[in-house]
Formats: sequence, structure tokens, C-alpha cells
Amino acid sequence: MCLVLVGVHGQNTVGTIAYNPDLFTDGYTLIYPHNQHRAMLLNGCGEVVHQWEMDSLRRPGNTSYLQPNGDIIITSRPASAGDATIWAGGAGETIERRTWDNEVIWSFTTSSNSLRLHHDMTVTPTGNVIAICWEAIDSLECIENGRNPELLEAGVLWSDKLIELQPNGNGGADVIWEWRAWDHLVQDFDSTKLNFGVIADHQNKIDVNFGSVSSQPADWLHMNSIDYYPFYDSAGQIVVSIPTFNEVWTIWHDWSFSDDLIWRWGNPLAYDRGDSTDQKLFYQHDIHWGNGPSVEPGNPDFVKFFVFNNRVPDSIGTHSEVAIINPIFDEYEGGYEFDETTGRWGPETFEWTYTQPGLNSSGLSSFQRLGNGNNLICSGRTGEIFELTEDAELAWQYRTPLLGGAPVEQGVELSLNQNLTFRAERYPSNFPAFEDIDFASGTVIEVNPIPLEICVPDVGLGKEVALEFSLYPNPTSGTVLLLLEQWEGVDVSLFDFSGRHVFARHIVDKQTQIDLSHLAMGTYFMQVHSERGIGVQRMVVLH
Repeated sequence: MCLVLVGVHGQNTVGTIAYNPDLFTDGYTLIYPHNQHRAMLLNGCGEVVHQWEMDSLRRPGNTSYLQPNGDIIITSRPASAGDATIWAGGAGETIERRTWDNEVIWSFTTSSNSLRLHHDMTVTPTGNVIAICWEAIDSLECIENGRNPELLEAGVLWSDKLIELQPNGNGGADVIWEWRAWDHLVQDFDSTKLNFGVIADHQNKIDVNFGSVSSQPADWLHMNSIDYYPFYDSAGQIVVSIPTFNEVWTIWHDWSFSDDLIWRWGNPLAYDRGDSTDQKLFYQHDIHWGNGPSVEPGNPDFVKFFVFNNRVPDSIGTHSEVAIINPIFDEYEGGYEFDETTGRWGPETFEWTYTQPGLNSSGLSSFQRLGNGNNLICSGRTGEIFELTEDAELAWQYRTPLLGGAPVEQGVELSLNQNLTFRAERYPSNFPAFEDIDFASGTVIEVNPIPLEICVPDVGLGKEVALEFSLYPNPTSGTVLLLLEQWEGVDVSLFDFSGRHVFARHIVDKQTQIDLSHLAMGTYFMQVHSERGIGVQRMVVLH
């Protein structure tokens, strides 16, 4: 897929595969991969410099977002479905706000026969959370609202609802606002039922009989991403992705206007204003405005939409693209550009798209435009993250080194869906949460790592070794046994991953216990030096 740099002892297959510090956008990448229980901040060398660990029986549900004060808002769910009535890909259950030190500030859970959190959430400037929920609609209500009974294979429909959570000061959160897709329907199937009308004349309504077949027949809309933009002091907009409609929608939040759809884009066929040739989005993920953690006001990307377009058809099947949508929004009229002739919202097409050979993820995935114009792309089904400059030069490439949630050894070739990674987001080094934080050392996820040359401090690793020695255990949780092959007095020095000298000692015995329990978790390099020469080994300290 991308050019790779070669590590000290060969080509890496997982972890950091390529890293060009001159092109890399300085900062830390947040990942929260599937099938495990921790959100992690990575540096360019692939070290985990900070993490938030959940109970070992929890799994992502599916996103996490770092806040400027260092808190994280994180989702989770049980590792197994158990006897859950509502359960499908993207299922969640709990949203929590945790401190930098992983202490729970507040928690909210909803999981029942009628309602379940899923996929994504967004955080408002006040610290409230707007989350996506499935809500179960029984077959009788579906039919009364104009749903074709033949489209009720599961006997029930899961519609989507948005709920706004406000912390209540007692360790929980209260629902203070909601928006139901089910309140905004139109149908032309049965004139004796509710919501009957001409679909093409109700572009701001949702056709209750539209939508592609999902792997879970009840999962009608399958909203997979949400974002919030504070347009005015007292009002904002919400954008959501509807992959089964191949569309993205926006609505007003806290505004006196109608709460019907105010913009929809990607597939005019969904409201009878086009055909398959007009379709632009294909089971897309990660719709969001460009006002992310590294994009400042005044940057032209600030109010554009960014999306990962998963299943773009081509001559041999499908491939994936990342894309920018730039509709015109009239702040005075409070609306988006609309073509009265075609009955469709603008623009006609994307402002920009990018793909490359091998970029093909049928689900998951993300796309972030960084403040300097670089692009951070996560291909979710291959667990691959790469950063590209505006000229498509490779700045960084990383592959999540997990197989079913368990770390793999460097050199393992992972297959499709083995290291699912829902998203990746880069937070710049000057992000307020990082003030006064020491990120000097960390440890990589993979087993038996082979760091790239650029990531190895100049302490002799990779050079001809004149002194042989052993370290046991390695990794260690505190004490390590140093065994010298050729006994003589030696000087031992320890360096962290940045090359900083953190420990020194003169050794006169062939076997010596060294206590390293005072060191932070991370990767270190032990250098043994005598008149004969130098020996260097990498070691990992765990806590």
C-alpha cells in the first residue's frame, strides 16, 4: 500500500512501519482498537505514551475523545452479547468521563430490550455528550407508520435516536434532549397509513421504506458517526452518517427552526430526486466538520465536511476513498444551498478525494485533515493508519499489532479483520491536555519489537557488539538479572527511548540484580561498557 522504511534488523510488519519526522505532524495519535479494553496515545515511534484501561471484560463501544483538560470521554460494552435483544456491529452500552489518571467522573449506561447506545458520540462545548441509540419499534407501529410488512423480516425495526447527556453531579448523567428519526417519516406505500405523501416533495423527511439490507435485518439506519458544530451562541448543528442510505444528514440542535433534516447529501435516490448515477457516498463512515483538535478558526477546512467513503464501486469491485464536501451555508437564512430545479442540496460533487492502491475497507475507518494540510487516514479493517502530506508523501505508517485484541510479535503478517481499528485521531503536541506532561518514554504494543533506526537513540544498538550479556526477565516489572558472558568490571548505563540517560552503575560481579522499579513503564536501552568495547540491549519495563 505504502512505501516503508526498514527497521534496524529488517522490515516491520506491525507497529510503526514508516516514520519521517520531517514530514510527520508533531503530536500523539489516539486509538481504541476492537477486541481489547484500553484507549492508547501513540507517538511517532509507536510507543504507548499514555493509556486509559477499562475492566478486562469490557470492549470498545466504539469511540473515545480526549478533552482539552486531559479527561477522556470513552464508550464501552460487555465482551459478549449475553442475552441482549438489541445487538449488532457497533453495539455499545456505557459512556464515561474519566480523568487523565483514569478515575471515573461520571457514567451513563443504557442497554435494554428497547434501547441501546451504539457506534459514536460527540461532545458539545458545555461538556454534554450527544450519543447515538438504537430504539426498537415493534411491527404494529412500523406498519401503522407506513412500513412495508415485507420489509419487516426481523419482526421489529431498530430506528435511531440521538440523546443529549448532561452530567448531574452525582456520578451519572441525565437525558436533557432527544431527536428521533422516527418522528420525521414519509412514505408512499400505503395511503391509509400515517406519513403518506410524495417522497420527492418531502426532501427533509425520511422514507420509512428506503435503506439497503444490513447484516442485521432490524438495523434500519445504522448511524455510524456523529459530530456537533456550534454555529451560534444558542444553537448548533449535528451531522450524522447513515450508511444504509448512503447519505449524511444535518439537523438543528437547540433552535426554534424545524428539527427535520436541513441538509442531506450523498444519494438523491433516497428521496426520489435522482438515480444510481447521482450517488456519491457508499456506506461511508466518520462524517465530521474540519474543526478538529489541530485545525484553528480561520483555516479554510474548519467548516467543511470530511468523510471516509468505504465502498466506492470500480471495474473490479470496490475500493475506499477519503473525501471533502464543501456545501455553502447561509448564516443569515439559516440554510444550505438548495437547487430548486433538481430538488437537491448542493454541492454537485466532492471538493477533493484521495485514494491509493490497496485502500479498501468495507467498514469502520476514519479521515482527519490536520492543521498543516496533512491527512491522517485509518483503514479500519486492516488496522492501518497512515499520514500523508498534501503532496501524498508518506509521513507515517502504523499497523495495529493486535490479533483478536492480543499483542502479536513483530514480523507477523496480519490478515483482514484481525486487528480492527474503528478510528484514529491525532492530537497536536500543543494540545492543552499535554501541558506539563512528560512523554519521554513508553512501550510499544507488539512483542519483540524492532524499532526503526530513526527511533533508536544513539547508544550503540545495531552496531557490532563486543560485550555479550543477558537480561532476565525481559520485560520486567521491577528487578532484572544482568548476566555477563565475560566477567570483568563494567559500567552499566540505561537510556530511555528518547536517548535520555536515566541510570548508571558500576558492576563488579558476573551476576547482578538491578532494581528498576522506580522507572516509568516503557522501552529502555541498557548499555554495558568496558575496555573491551560496548554491548547494548533493548529492554521493557512494565508496571
